[in-house]
Amino acid sequence: MVSQLHTNLLGSMLTCKAAMRTMIQQQGGSIVNVGSIVGLKGNSGQSVYSASKGGLVGFSRALAKEVARKKIRVNVVAPELIPRTVSIRKMEKGDRINVTLRSPEQHGT
Repeated sequence: MVSQLHTNLLGSMLTCKAAMRTMIQQQGGSIVNVGSIVGLKGNSGQSVYSASKGGLVGFSRALAKEVARKKIRVNVVAPELIPRTVSIRKMEKGDRINVTLRSPEQHGT
């Protein structure tokens, strides 16, 4: 339980703190934290994971407000599990992957 909180929440907080020093000196920057849809919606059997990712969302929102005047942006992406509908093959040099991003409303979730 504690290890998940340390990894998903405290680890991200400490990384942001370390990155902020340089961004303040450079007078700007951008931070993107990786959350999860589970942190926004919750999921049965994943209460600690949900809390850690939900906490990351709250932390990121608060940090964004604190550092906005220093020209530093803070965002969170919250991916969800995407069902695999195509076969996986070895990527060759020069191959391109096109990904369409949709909001949860467009997914029907």
